[in-house]
Amino acid sequence: MTDFVTDTDIVQRVRDLIDEPGDAFLISAFWGKGAPEKLLGSSTHMKQVRAICNLALGGTNPDAVQDLLDRGVYIRHNSNLHAKVYASAHRAIVGSANASANGLGFEDEGSTQLYEAAIEVSDPNILADINSWAQSLWDSAATKEITKHDLKLARKAWERRRIKGRIHRNRNERLLDVLQNSPDDLRDRVVFAVYNEEESDLSKAAKGYIKDRALELQEEQPQLAENLDGYENWREVDRLLDGVDIIDLCFDRWGNLNNEDVIWRVYGDSPVKDVKGASPIKLAYRPPDFAYRLPKRDIRVLEKAGERIWKEAYPGAEPFEVNAREGPGVLSVDQMRELIR
Repeated sequence: MTDFVTDTDIVQRVRDLIDEPGDAFLISAFWGKGAPEKLLGSSTHMKQVRAICNLALGGTNPDAVQDLLDRGVYIRHNSNLHAKVYASAHRAIVGSANASANGLGFEDEGSTQLYEAAIEVSDPNILADINSWAQSLWDSAATKEITKHDLKLARKAWERRRIKGRIHRNRNERLLDVLQNSPDDLRDRVVFAVYNEEESDLSKAAKGYIKDRALELQEEQPQLAENLDGYENWREVDRLLDGVDIIDLCFDRWGNLNNEDVIWRVYGDSPVKDVKGASPIKLAYRPPDFAYRLPKRDIRVLEKAGERIWKEAYPGAEPFEVNAREGPGVLSVDQMRELIR
């Protein structure tokens, strides 16, 4: 028998496949958090379930891998894997759907479920070919056991892909509306940097480095080079990954915000630490494709909450105090959402 299945029907067919007697292969390049629970249920499986994923491309959530391991699933990774094949001795499902939010509609990871399709087959000859292929892939030298180091690297790759996988929205949406109503769209993609304008000047050495770096980038990335700038000696900003958007909340000593050049995007993962005469520099640039508006009326909302924002960023410091370094200085989406409710 051959059957054509789509979208959420694929999930039920894969569940049925796993629940049948005998062993199973779950081969999916990408796994999303929640997929093991949806496909395998709440208990560990005594039968042999073998899974293969791709950790290299950043599409697999390491939490899902750990969940599979905790359930007794044997899982390996292959950096060249792109296939989506779910197979047992009784049936196989071959199609486009990863075991992820985009593929099978698990959880909200800032993703939109895509249209998916698959073929379910139960012909013994075809099943034999599919299971033979799956076993060969499992035994391949390119398919490796997953170590703790692999999971650590996978988390970095997953976070970087999540940051860069921006949701393209209507540019008429106000940032603060999205902050309140759809915070998942901003988490891990946006942070708020809080500081006093009198501390915003870069050292001469840092300015010189940024100018030289912009000249180097001019030919290949002229728009980025034209808008390149940086933060100096900001520990929390230094740890942000390439592509994170920074909402720059630069207060004066009276609590007024500078409403020019408010949106910046991190350029590069690591801070520059080898510039003589400068503290560590984190490069950033004004992004041309920021998805939301921050109108003046929202600047006023942030100013109204200014003292609360400052106290959260710098516990124990006087509002808008210069040199208030005893605190993170960078606030998350969830922190800011609470402060301006």
